[in-house]
Amino acid sequence: MSESKRSGEGRRTPPPGELPVERLPVAAGLSAEELEVLQGVLAREMLNATEVLFRDGDPGDRLYLLAHGRISIAIRGADGSRGVMTYAPGAMLGEASLLEGAPRPATATAAADSVVYSLSRASLDALAAAHPALASKLLLNLGRHLSGRLRHAPDVLRKLSDSSG
Repeated sequence: MSESKRSGEGRRTPPPGELPVERLPVAAGLSAEELEVLQGVLAREMLNATEVLFRDGDPGDRLYLLAHGRISIAIRGADGSRGVMTYAPGAMLGEASLLEGAPRPATATAAADSVVYSLSRASLDALAAAHPALASKLLLNLGRHLSGRLRHAPDVLRKLSDSSG
């Protein structure tokens, strides 16, 4: 994929229905000034349907915030079965790999033309040094998001089990 495609170059107007950054879960509770700083470190990326965002085993060096479209996550089980979950705008993807620094455990593919915002580990570290209060709020929002994922894990596992057949 070309760099201009990933950076969103060439498309000035957001697609209809694209969630603005302030409506994404990572931005909960941020002031206008904090939102401005956050927007300065996020990279906007456009993906065509069927385009791969990341692959199983890729470095977990950034998280993604889905603002438009749908992203499907495919996880291959130890027995070779494959489970797929599809996420809608507002979803956060890759946050656990970002925090752990671990390789991606799944492959993410655009299920429709999509827009994601990404936050790299390097940008998060720089943000923590320059704006510690903002970084603290972002990490709290990530923690809340992960807590919600854990709370709903039994439902997700059931859906993955149902889709692997």
